[in-house]
Amino acid sequence: MMEVGIYNIPTHLLKSNETHTRGDRYYQIFHVYPATEPLYLSFEKSYDPHPIIKIMIESNYLVPFGAVISYALFCFYGTKIMKGRKPFDLLRPLAAWNLFFSIFSFYGAIRTVPHMLHRIFTSTFEQTVCESPHTAF
Repeated sequence: MMEVGIYNIPTHLLKSNETHTRGDRYYQIFHVYPATEPLYLSFEKSYDPHPIIKIMIESNYLVPFGAVISYALFCFYGTKIMKGRKPFDLLRPLAAWNLFFSIFSFYGAIRTVPHMLHRIFTSTFEQTVCESPHTAF
């Protein structure tokens, strides 16, 4: 019987022996579809999120709380501070922001949609929803 890998593809067809720092073997989409490999940069091919996540969990767990509290205070007091002031002329900065955000979103979609479609068409609903992301990709 043939051993089947994470994408329901025989493991001998997948060209990856890479593991995360946790020791979990993983495959990226270009391992499954080799024609897409030139589309990925070298840092994307070897990226391991676990060390960064570990640093955030161990050292910076208060950052999200601070960010949420700062945002809430800014929303509440920012309107009161700006109530009697002349509005800023933000037409150009907002246009630049929208352009940057559109490009960033397009790039993000190019990177995530192929993975999402592959998972939807090759995995069960339960695997797509419940499988740990660090072993899925």
